[in-house]
Formats: sequence, C-alpha cells, structure tokens
Amino acid sequence: MENVAHDVDLDVGLAAICFTMNREGTKGLSAGAANCLCSWTFDRTTGALAIDKSLPLKKAGVAAVALREDERIALTAGWDSTYAGAHVPPRSPTACDRLADSHFVAR
Repeated sequence: MENVAHDVDLDVGLAAICFTMNREGTKGLSAGAANCLCSWTFDRTTGALAIDKSLPLKKAGVAAVALREDERIALTAGWDSTYAGAHVPPRSPTACDRLADSHFVAR
C-alpha cells in the first residue's frame, strides 16, 4: 500500500474496522480505531490499493462509515454515538475526492 498524501501519522496503524466503496469499486472510505478517516483508490486490474487522502478526526473510534450511492454524502458513526457528515454540492467532485477540503463536519 502506497501512502500518497496524509495529515496524520500513518505508522500508528490503520486497521480498518469499517469501509465503504463506490458502486464501481474504485474508490472508498475507511476508518477504525485510529483518529483518521481515509479515502483510497483501488485499481481493479492490478489489485493495488492506495490511500489518497486522510482527514484527522477530533475523536478516535469510528464504528461505521457510509457513502450515498451518488457519492455526494458521506457519514461516519463513532463509538461514542456521535456522527459526522459531508455533503458535496452537485457538479462538484465526489465526497471521496473532497475529503480533505474541510467539508466533514461533526454534529
């Protein structure tokens, strides 16, 4: 796995407890016990998985991550019953692509 760009220390371990993929199976989001949410790409021809971006989270421990079918809304649910979400306007890059653009807001 190649680390392309990141804002958190990826050496602490990125065991993905939850992940979601787009319908083509080429992009996705994952999270877990570490305090980051990662977007990644998957090359189906070679089987290569690469982290594109990572977003540091205020609290560690993500239990679930979901991506709406049109890739405009992404949500996470934390171990402490909190949630965060990102909405991407139409005609903009998808939520996976806009991960590090500060569109992810905690509620």
